[in-house]
Amino acid sequence: MSRIPLIVAVCLCFALVTSVASGKTEKEDSHLYKDAIATTRSKIWQAISSGQCGSATAAITVNGKVWLRRNVSPFESIPVTRSHFVRSSLHNDLPGYVFFSGLKRIGSPDFAGMPFDSIRDQTELALFGKDGATWAWVSDMLYSPKQSAIALRTGENSVRIGTDGYSQWLAADENIVLAFARSQRGRIVVFSPDGTPTYDSARDTGEAYAAKGSYIECAGLAADTFTIKARPAAAGEKR
Repeated sequence: MSRIPLIVAVCLCFALVTSVASGKTEKEDSHLYKDAIATTRSKIWQAISSGQCGSATAAITVNGKVWLRRNVSPFESIPVTRSHFVRSSLHNDLPGYVFFSGLKRIGSPDFAGMPFDSIRDQTELALFGKDGATWAWVSDMLYSPKQSAIALRTGENSVRIGTDGYSQWLAADENIVLAFARSQRGRIVVFSPDGTPTYDSARDTGEAYAAKGSYIECAGLAADTFTIKARPAAAGEKR
């Protein structure tokens, strides 16, 4: 008789009980979204039916926007960098919901809450005005729109972390090669135009290549300073 890990057995039982209790199946046409948590050989899911969709779809204008995280500690682990550069979007099949670091149900023009009652690790979204722009708060993470990034100039760029401790961002409008000088506790991360980290001073050294449309994040503590030297990349140059 074959055996399966205990955690898989528990998940299978939970999924079966949930399905029987609800009287619904995973394939029902009325379900528009299924949030799945993968395990070794099974998944736990909760479906949103068409009757549960909200009506405030147009209220939050975040469709297709890029957001840059500002309250980053330079000591965060490397895998957490995926939370530094995020995109938000709406979906035609899910009116009343927004994708912003996970699915959220729109409740008002500046708030979207948790959509599920039996799935863990959900977060809420709050929008607010700051410095003439709309910023976002997701759980304990603070974001500003990509337009808040400073244009990177050819030559020497100086960056200083303010008293609020917020990360500072620069945007590259051409293919460039970067050289850095930073404090011992400072950190620099380069993101490609699609949000993929391509350089992280926590593990990388030397110069960094940044394609047009890339973003450069400087994270540190209050009063930390950074110097970023940028030169246009030569034809065919890529590191």
